[in-house]
Amino acid sequence: MGKKSKSSRVYTDPTERARHMRRVPRLNEDGSESTAIFMSAGDKVVPTLYPKDPANYSTDPKDWVEFKKGQEQQAIEMAKERGEVITLSSDKEAKKFAEGSWKRNQKKYHNNTYEEGK
Repeated sequence: MGKKSKSSRVYTDPTERARHMRRVPRLNEDGSESTAIFMSAGDKVVPTLYPKDPANYSTDPKDWVEFKKGQEQQAIEMAKERGEVITLSSDKEAKKFAEGSWKRNQKKYHNNTYEEGK
């Protein structure tokens, strides 16, 4: 688990970083998909959902680890190790981002490409 994600492109915009953080989503039990679930800590936002091996993962839930309530420090440490800490302008902005504000007008993820969402 502590390997850095390899990406050929660096996104400086927090929303774009969130949208492009994972190559493929995890398939959830209910049929939905997740690429990132975020939490905030002050003005920082970190994922709580990570591929176990960022260089080799699939949609299979067995390839993923999700940190739950009480495991926040582990999620923060993983984000630091992988370079996935997102810093925003304020605690309030970080909280809104973690709650999903970055998903507004999001393009739908489908077959490794983004399509315009409604």
